[in-house]
Amino acid sequence: MDSTDKIVAAACSRLPLISEARAKWAHCILSALVPVALEASLKTEESARAVFSLAVVDFPMEYRWDGYTFEESVDCTPVSVLKYAALTKVGETYLIARLVEGRLVVVGVGSPPQGLGLRLDSDLAAKLGADHGYMFVSATVLGPGSVLFEGMSTELAFVCEGRIQDEGELLSCRSARFLSDLKSSASAIDVGGQRKIPAEVFLPTMGATVLERLVRGAWFSERGALFAFAGVIGRGLRTTGRWLDVGLPLLDLYVEAMSSRMKHFPDCGSDYGGASFQEYWRNLGATIRASAIDGALVFDNRMRLLAMGVKLKAPRLKSFVVPHASGGPSLDLRLKGTRHSSAAAWAAAGRSRMAVVVSQDRYVRIFERNESGELVYNAVRPRLFE
Repeated sequence: MDSTDKIVAAACSRLPLISEARAKWAHCILSALVPVALEASLKTEESARAVFSLAVVDFPMEYRWDGYTFEESVDCTPVSVLKYAALTKVGETYLIARLVEGRLVVVGVGSPPQGLGLRLDSDLAAKLGADHGYMFVSATVLGPGSVLFEGMSTELAFVCEGRIQDEGELLSCRSARFLSDLKSSASAIDVGGQRKIPAEVFLPTMGATVLERLVRGAWFSERGALFAFAGVIGRGLRTTGRWLDVGLPLLDLYVEAMSSRMKHFPDCGSDYGGASFQEYWRNLGATIRASAIDGALVFDNRMRLLAMGVKLKAPRLKSFVVPHASGGPSLDLRLKGTRHSSAAAWAAAGRSRMAVVVSQDRYVRIFERNESGELVYNAVRPRLFE
């Protein structure tokens, strides 16, 4: 197993570009949190639940979270966090701890404000680094020796079976051609100081974040899902499924909420842009619930949900074997179900298309055409969700 010092050093090296004082605070928290989380992950008592989330916040942040405080705080030890682990839900509801006189104490349980629950890329996190609301570091215990450490809404380190791993896999799908061609009602994000970030810079990242949330929700449902994306939707497709009169927006709402925060930063509170975030979360929840319906969910290039329960229509594939985008093992569609065949045919039918299958075998497979026009796929077993 990698040493605690090595894990702390790796996590600190991935902190956003925040102030020296805040970086020092994060280092102090990680030095106390890492050994507790790792030891708790290795506990095997029958009464222990070895999957939970723990967040260490900067006083008085715990009073702004949606939850409650304990009448008496308890020392943050592997035994105590396992005792209260059943109160948490991985990545959503956390045990809340504080650093008091050099030691961690658990003070309550709750969920972060909606805006803070979003995982940001390091650039956006750095811009928001002076916001007091982002001053928390979390550990999500996923199994024996496996812990995800996050801080300031970014991934800091993932330890799998005692070894530090590379950064999260799923967001690597942001390189997909479709995500690079996303459109939005916003042409730029105003970050203040007469500086704006062009849409082509932030849309692939924000689109990948929305996609990750969709996949995460479908993955936890354990029923699987099929998401189909296209720049142009043909009329022939509208013969099946339920089509909405007005598309349900996801990406535009997320961009609007983040744009409001960035424009008024650092004077805005941690819940600024709450109306947009609330509508975004409502639409996201409705979309995830709709993914349980047989058939595909269809989205346009603004990531608006257009239809659900759709039977995808596309020309038959010339080959049942789909090569891996990065040279990995090819995928034989004859060994998979209807979702995979439909997704592959959909993606092969156009360059501005992408299909994502959340499989019941707990893998996520992304189909698209590469720069040469060849149909390829990527397979991810999202370790961040387990």
